[in-house]
Amino acid sequence: MEPLRFTVDVPAPRDRVWQAFTTADGLASWLCLRAHVEPEIGGAYELFWDPDESHPERDSTLGCTILSVDEPRLLEFTWRGSEAVADVMNVPGAAQTQVKVELRPTLDGTRLELTHSGWGDGPAWERARAWFERAWGGALQALRTRLVPAP
Repeated sequence: MEPLRFTVDVPAPRDRVWQAFTTADGLASWLCLRAHVEPEIGGAYELFWDPDESHPERDSTLGCTILSVDEPRLLEFTWRGSEAVADVMNVPGAAQTQVKVELRPTLDGTRLELTHSGWGDGPAWERARAWFERAWGGALQALRTRLVPAP
């Protein structure tokens, strides 16, 4: 199945966009409730959306790790599905999908390119991919809005 690809122009310097993806505070400002991130190869990339901390595996990327990092240009990490698609994406032993974030400076800020790949085949995977197409679209708009400079 084809990867999901998004391109967003963010009106903020590349370092600010980088921090939004690689720090707990940055991620909690636009994508999740809390995060545990170690921005190094093999480091944790764990985001949490469920406020009930007694079940950290629920609605999270618990166990996901960073695959590649080239600050402030490239970040790649493994990714788990949300509770809505956990039946296909979070099955023990199943392959994890991957997310790659590339940042390029522009005259007005940063061009962000996000690629979500590693989808399996079949109707359940098609449903998961469609769910993430909507989710990433909304999340990246939230990031853009969050990083718009104050007037």
